[in-house]
Amino acid sequence: METDSGMGYKRLITMDVTEILRRKRDGQSISEISEALGYDRKTIRKYLITFGMLGNSDNLPSDNLPDAASIQPSINVSPGRPKDKQELLLLYKQEIEDLVTDKHNPLKPKSAFEVICQRHDLTAQLSYSSFKRFVRKHHLGKRHKEITCRFEHEAASQRYRLIMPNAA
Repeated sequence: METDSGMGYKRLITMDVTEILRRKRDGQSISEISEALGYDRKTIRKYLITFGMLGNSDNLPSDNLPDAASIQPSINVSPGRPKDKQELLLLYKQEIEDLVTDKHNPLKPKSAFEVICQRHDLTAQLSYSSFKRFVRKHHLGKRHKEITCRFEHEAASQRYRLIMPNAA
């Protein structure tokens, strides 16, 4: 899950946290631990603070590191955005689709968002960015433009020439 640039998300497991704590106990700096394990310095610092191992070496436990059972709750095991807003919008998927694909008066996604929020009193529960993400994920905002092609041909000829105006 890590990107090539090193700036992406990298899953942290219990063994990695134990290794961070062990290395700090052995006297390595946050920068050294970060470089050796490939995690950001802020991530290293977060876990050191969580387990009370940040500060001078006199405060560090000499031999007993926290066990896996005490480490596990502090690790984010479900990365990503919460799904509750997307699940909420699933209830209104057909209505949203009808609003943005209406043949006579299609609404733009921003207007559809406002209509849905007013109809169902969702203003305090939903942001426009969550709505946009939902519309894109379900391909609801795609409206296809109609294109007209003109064919010209000479009288009594079987040759046709396609002329299309320049699209702007």
